[in-house]
Amino acid sequence: MAPKKRARNSDPAPSAAAATDDPVPESPLSPDANTGIVFDLPAEIWLEILSHFTSVRIPTLRISNRALLPSSTLERQRVLKVLSQTCRQFRASFLPELWGRFEVCTTKAHEEHPMHSLKTSVLGMEDDFYYSGAWYKTIAQALETRSNGLRNSPMHAKLVHTVSVALTRCQHTTTLPAFVQCLLTLPNLHTLQILRAHTQMTTHLKNAFEGHPLSQVRTVVLPDHAHNVLRSCPEVRRVICNDGDGGKLVSAIQKECKKVERLEGFKPDDKLMKRLVKAVPNLQEIHFGQEVDLVCLSPNPPF
Repeated sequence: MAPKKRARNSDPAPSAAAATDDPVPESPLSPDANTGIVFDLPAEIWLEILSHFTSVRIPTLRISNRALLPSSTLERQRVLKVLSQTCRQFRASFLPELWGRFEVCTTKAHEEHPMHSLKTSVLGMEDDFYYSGAWYKTIAQALETRSNGLRNSPMHAKLVHTVSVALTRCQHTTTLPAFVQCLLTLPNLHTLQILRAHTQMTTHLKNAFEGHPLSQVRTVVLPDHAHNVLRSCPEVRRVICNDGDGGKLVSAIQKECKKVERLEGFKPDDKLMKRLVKAVPNLQEIHFGQEVDLVCLSPNPPF
């Protein structure tokens, strides 16, 4: 007679930890203890934190001979890019902030020249910036590429509310039309800032912007000689002159921008003041003096 088989023990084998008298160590923190507080921070706190990173200010006034803004002005955008790529919840929170601003006023290829740190530390000349390479080519290519990309991405285009750019004569026959077409696809755009434009770009700007009204724009910051851009903003309420006395802008307002209520950065003499009274019938506020951030941007570099 065959021997009976022993019944299998249904209980699992004891673990190594259970075989000893020492208890299994437990983590003092819950799995989400390190992140829960971060996710629960109010949006106002995050905005306050982000406000301490360098960014392109609205408005920015040109006063000297720097071609572009320093690359450090992209600091806020770089932080937002990193945050939006951290996790889904951060992406949902920070992607609108990241794409809220379209800025082409410096690029990664436009880092300050190493000579700048030498002049800052040794010579004490903190206002002088040097840029390596043909900066005008870099800016023109970046503006055209990013304009075309944003125009073909409606999801991101609807997030943009502020545009700050530097314009050059380089490749203007392709760059400016691409930029204008991009602006036309931004339904929520309310602020347009032209940080710099060559004084000999008047005709180029007229050809690019004429016949393309930007009715969604309410605030325009631009140099006096870029008045043809202002002519394409018939619904603008606030106009800020960041270079020049503003005389040409007054003419543009009188002809095309009947709803202007606030002027800033203008430097009128007696004659221009008389023109202002007639050209801006709905004027409610006018600010003289330098109440905006000051940077050095050249009105007449080679491009």
